[in-house]
Amino acid sequence: MPALTSAKPRRSAVVLLATAAFVMLVCLLTCSASGAATGNSSGLVWVILTDLSRTTLTEVSLSEAITAFLTNTSATHQYLNTLFRPAPIILDTGGNLLTALTQITVLLSNPLTFPSVLFLAETADVSASVVDMLRQNDTTSDILIISAHSSNTRLCDPKTNLRTMCMVPRDMINVRGLLEVVSNQLNWYSMSLALSNDDYGDGVAQAVTSEGQTASTTATIVAHAFMNGAASTTDDDAVVASLIKYRARGVGCFLREAETRRLHAAVERNRRAANSVFLIASRESLNVLPDLTSDVNGTAKPWGAIFVSAYTPPAELVSQGFFPTTHGTAVDEYGAFVLSHLLDGLLMLDAAKGAIDNMSALRAARFRGYTGNVAFDSIYYQRVETVFSLITASHTVRNPLVTWTLKNYSSDAAQVNANPNVTSALIKTSPLRTAKICMASPSNCAGVMGLASLIPIARSCTVLTGPGSDAVVMAVTPVVNEFHIPQLDYAVSNDYFTDNVHTYPYFSRSLPKNTFADVAVTQLCVHYGWERVIIITSNDQFGISRAQSMATRMQQQNLYVEATYYLSDGNNATVADCMEKIYAKLVSRIIILINPFTAAQAETFFRLSDYLTYMRQYIFFMDSALCHAAAASANGDALRQKLPSSICIYPNVTQTRLEALNTLYTSSDYATTRQEMRKLMSDGGFLSSVESCDISSISPYAGFAVDAGYVLIDSVSRAVAENVSLNVAAHLLPYIRSTSIDNFAGDCTIDSTGNRLYAAYSINIQLLNGSSLFIGTWNSKASPALEITEWSFVWLTNSTAVPLDTFRDASFVLSTAFSASPGAIVISILGFILTIAVFYFCYRHYRMQKLVEQALEANQFPVTDEELRCLRGIKDDV
Repeated sequence: MPALTSAKPRRSAVVLLATAAFVMLVCLLTCSASGAATGNSSGLVWVILTDLSRTTLTEVSLSEAITAFLTNTSATHQYLNTLFRPAPIILDTGGNLLTALTQITVLLSNPLTFPSVLFLAETADVSASVVDMLRQNDTTSDILIISAHSSNTRLCDPKTNLRTMCMVPRDMINVRGLLEVVSNQLNWYSMSLALSNDDYGDGVAQAVTSEGQTASTTATIVAHAFMNGAASTTDDDAVVASLIKYRARGVGCFLREAETRRLHAAVERNRRAANSVFLIASRESLNVLPDLTSDVNGTAKPWGAIFVSAYTPPAELVSQGFFPTTHGTAVDEYGAFVLSHLLDGLLMLDAAKGAIDNMSALRAARFRGYTGNVAFDSIYYQRVETVFSLITASHTVRNPLVTWTLKNYSSDAAQVNANPNVTSALIKTSPLRTAKICMASPSNCAGVMGLASLIPIARSCTVLTGPGSDAVVMAVTPVVNEFHIPQLDYAVSNDYFTDNVHTYPYFSRSLPKNTFADVAVTQLCVHYGWERVIIITSNDQFGISRAQSMATRMQQQNLYVEATYYLSDGNNATVADCMEKIYAKLVSRIIILINPFTAAQAETFFRLSDYLTYMRQYIFFMDSALCHAAAASANGDALRQKLPSSICIYPNVTQTRLEALNTLYTSSDYATTRQEMRKLMSDGGFLSSVESCDISSISPYAGFAVDAGYVLIDSVSRAVAENVSLNVAAHLLPYIRSTSIDNFAGDCTIDSTGNRLYAAYSINIQLLNGSSLFIGTWNSKASPALEITEWSFVWLTNSTAVPLDTFRDASFVLSTAFSASPGAIVISILGFILTIAVFYFCYRHYRMQKLVEQALEANQFPVTDEELRCLRGIKDDV
């Protein structure tokens, strides 16, 4: 059937209608604003921008309440009637950002409606956008903005918003209070978080990261999910599934009212969650309060509660005469919350004696208002002396279940549980039924250096893996010890940490101590007949102790450490200077390199041989960091070829196990797991590593890290099987230290001190032309420990014969030795000559004596028998 009209005319008609509607809106706003302004030309223009679609309040009832407040002769304010025009301009945005910006633009275009004070009772998104628009030019940047609803960092930071006052306590304080209350008063050891997918939810998510450290106690946050403003039931069901994935019964909800109701409906649809999950909402969902009915003596229990800062409830506002006409029929809980903060904003201006341009006076205001004691911190200029209450329909802000009061930012909050028996009867506990594993790792592919910045260690961690750096282990140890978090490292092999059990009581590791690797290097040197070596390490306590350990092992095998160099850093210039000194003075070509490098420094080290070509005459025993850096790099083979005959010692992983794990890891069944892994790493601060490192497969160089994963799986499984409570993280420590498995890199048995008892290493060497070659293994449980399986290959000398431990000729050795200590050499030569002279004199004396004896015996000299006995040294008998 042919269309009656074309699509193009219909689109034109829609555009015309939209334009007409916009023009009518602007005209209506202009007329209403002008009418409000011209009603009384004296006083300052003040505007209230709000979303009345979320409350039963209307412009009429809101205006009625404010008029009643201003005209109340018994009220405490003194300056407001002379400061402002009698009635504010009330703008209802309907929650639409475009409408809000349009309304503000219309006001600014008319001198009669240009506001001096703007009250924002809007969402975080709308409020922040309006503030951004006003701060863009000088004419509007002086408008005083008072936020009576939102309080996230973007809006309330005094550094970026010099003329903004936030009447609602900061979101970060809301988060801290919730974490402490659920942990201390509700016995929640685990919880999930549901957040709005907007500026409000983003601000709360950031606050959770920081306040998890600031809170005195906290439940373990095992999951979080964002809810969209408009989503299907399928989407909501997926949110619930993610929130209860780790069996948390408690959920903190920072959602709007509609989102909270949708979440509750989705919980009821989920068999596993229904009647077991308890929701705690925030101020955004105050209007669900009437639905949270309960009877402590009956079977009816609330499905949730609300954790909210102080406000005056609707009944009290009505009784105080704020709604003389409507008598409160048009005010609900959410409207009462907004109105309470609006009124306190006015009282703040009155306390400052109407000095709206004096921010110091406004921030110094202190009074008793409709939201409790109103005061501001002298440093952050945010609300202090705040009281948060845990409420239901039966336990309102006047008789709450629990209160949490923060006097100031430098003190701990006071918590009051009015009736613990009632509270525990209404709100179920949320035990920790899963282990939260926190990962700390260097911000590079190789794992060779400490973190650029310490990743915050949440006290809610059940166990910490990493951080893979000696220095960072020391840095995080006070936090680990304070909160008794078992720590399992996969890259720190220094003996110091397990030898000092009182300083590092929670430290364990899935890799062997340095001693094993040192012995492996020493035995390899003995095998190839290399009798002298050079050591390069870092100039810190770990590098120095490692060099001493290596030197001790060398001496036990009668090997000579020709020199030890300590590098201040791993930069190119420092390493080049060290190599220049070695090339100028030392004889040995065997260099044991155990200095930590970053990923970038590792690559520049390999490329250094392009400029210092003599480096290719040395045989480097490379630290696992360098080996891992080369393996993780996209052009790793090309890097190692720059140093032929360089040797790597790394975890021994059989090819069968490596292929089996990679097959499983790369299978389509694990595609979702890989995506979750990437997301977790990105969320944890490893975004650059995810983007730059090859995580498409598992490398044998990561063998000890893989073993760490198997240790945790085994430890948690045994703990859960024995019904051990994971509420206390330290309960997992004895299970980690009694692990004995053989899943990937050989026998992984961890003793009571946290040490791995056995070590198994693979050994490879970089060929002169081509890739690296596997040449053998070293196993501490085998006898002999060293097993070389590959003999015939081309060394850096372009020969299959094992090179000597030096490439120097005899003249260099002599000249170097003489230049090293000429005085000692001269004395040695003189001593040698003197020794020869003494031996020669003794020999001549002995020869002369024998000749005389022979002559006497042949009677060639006329001597008596007595003289002959004297010549022979025979004494007469006494």
